[in-house]
Amino acid sequence: MLIESTAPDDAWRLEWGPSQRSYIGGAELRLRAPLGADETLQFVVLTRPLMQALETEIFEQYTEDLRTRADTATPDEMRWLVLYPKLTSTELGVLRDHFGAAGHPKAALIDWLAGELSDALAMAATGWLRAGTPLALVVQRGRLTLRTPMPQPQAAACDDALALFRVALREARAVHARWAATGSSDASGA
Repeated sequence: MLIESTAPDDAWRLEWGPSQRSYIGGAELRLRAPLGADETLQFVVLTRPLMQALETEIFEQYTEDLRTRADTATPDEMRWLVLYPKLTSTELGVLRDHFGAAGHPKAALIDWLAGELSDALAMAATGWLRAGTPLALVVQRGRLTLRTPMPQPQAAACDDALALFRVALREARAVHARWAATGSSDASGA
């Protein structure tokens, strides 16, 4: 299943199909949209159980074989849990019980999660996003991606995910624009 919006201020792509990530089994819903040409922002927001599972998996992968480098088969969002600073409970605020986040620059990640996105994530966590359901919001390579399992495409579930995605996209584009305007490359907030 593929649905696209090409509206100038609301361009996105919704895909349903086999999961492209090992941490989501079966089929997944993917939403993607461009943010702009600047690729300095790298964020990941994960449901808390998913973040804990990925941290355990990456720890086991790299300590079991005593690896000292990241494997190219390991998704970026997994490597970032090791490479980038994670937000503290205080920085996550109302999201701390349901989500975890890591990224660079940290100050821009905090900015992204402030306001409307924080509210939308909190509503999703207590609504359509059932406890334990994996959700990943990833900003990388100048685009935003949302991933969540979905065994069969359902209109209501797609609408809920799209509503969250649109808020995340609007806020990511605003942070992207603010960050690009400052020309900051060393304001990591770490």
